Amino acid sequence: MSKEEELIKYLEETTTWQVLKDINFGREPREADIKLINDIQEKTGLPTGVINALTEYVFLTSNNKLVRPYMEKIADHWASVKLEDAKGAMYFAREHGEKYREWNRTTDTQKIEATPVERERIRAIQSAIDSGLDNEKLGKFVRTMFNGGLTD
Repeated sequence: MSKEEELIKYLEETTTWQVLKDINFGREPREADIKLINDIQEKTGLPTGVINALTEYVFLTSNNKLVRPYMEKIADHWASVKLEDAKGAMYFAREHGEKYREWNRTTDTQKIEATPVERERIRAIQSAIDSGLDNEKLGKFVRTMFNGGLTD
């Protein structure tokens, strides 16, 4: 079996939750990412294999992030052409890659609304900076915040 065939099989047979975990290097998926995937799947009705291909594609083309406006735009496009499986989604993404890269550049320049958790993290980091923490302590503070209390 070729690498591409293995990937297609993986995307078709793996749960969306597991794909999210795998692209996050084994870490539990973020709640916001799970919600994003569920919202897209509910809105578009795309099958799991297509959603998984979309997730991988957006993650790889967006600096290892799932960017909601970009992902929704591609999902709407894929739903409009009624993609039915991961293989079709992968070929379609290759065929339309330049258009999607342009969408991604456009999305990157648009203001993306932060979630309440992200806004709170930004406030906490700004407060830590304002308090005069040195770089080492600030780094530990941020790692603790994002790793649920785990530090190096």
